[in-house]
Amino acid sequence: MIEYELERSESDNYYYCRIEKDLQHHTHMQSSFELVYLFEGELSVYIGANEYKLKKGDAVFVLPHQIHSYVTTKKSSYFLAIFSQSFVYDYYTATKGKSANSPLFRPSKKLVQELSQLNSKNIYQTKSLLYSLIHTFNGATTYADENLGNESFLKKTLNYIERNFMHEVSLEVLAKNLGYDYNYTSNLFNKVFKRPFLSFVNDYRINHAKHLLVNTEDSITYISSACGYDSIRSFNRNFIKLSGTTPTAYRDG
Repeated sequence: MIEYELERSESDNYYYCRIEKDLQHHTHMQSSFELVYLFEGELSVYIGANEYKLKKGDAVFVLPHQIHSYVTTKKSSYFLAIFSQSFVYDYYTATKGKSANSPLFRPSKKLVQELSQLNSKNIYQTKSLLYSLIHTFNGATTYADENLGNESFLKKTLNYIERNFMHEVSLEVLAKNLGYDYNYTSNLFNKVFKRPFLSFVNDYRINHAKHLLVNTEDSITYISSACGYDSIRSFNRNFIKLSGTTPTAYRDG
């Protein structure tokens, strides 16, 4: 069973890092970016159906919604960083629906050390360092459109929401697209994502609205519509419910 890591997926400006030994992690995915840098030892990384082997000085960069796992093959010491799309939203938008032909690269140890000491409350420093990381990664890889033909329910569902959240979406349409029975799709969604379909979509829309409020000068009415709400009243109500404040206050704060 693939685990969808909710706590790594639905927070704006989320940054988590640690330095530990002997990374082992079952098959999982999240909506955030993930970096693992190997100080010592050997580590196997599985992304989709592919295996990549890391040695000292190697790093792997996992894009949002990629199914992955880790197995330490030889005692290892590693740095792990997980960060939300909001820090590097331009890059996220540019690579959405794509996969890296090679997720392996070799960032400088100095950059890794700076990332390990990062205080995410300093948003400009955080964005600067993360885009430096991405600049290094871009120089080491190329991208291709993802082939979802053989991917799981989890991946196909997230892909559907990501591409359609700005319009009216429904579990009925999702089930039809997947070729599944409606009741089966509903039960499976609740089991995997630990919440009803429309609740998940609503959270996705509000997180996108937060980014637009902070990073654009678009009107709140426009943002409401761009995030799939048919009325400003519905948008405001849901925004307050999930954020504890109004869209205007969030933008000003």
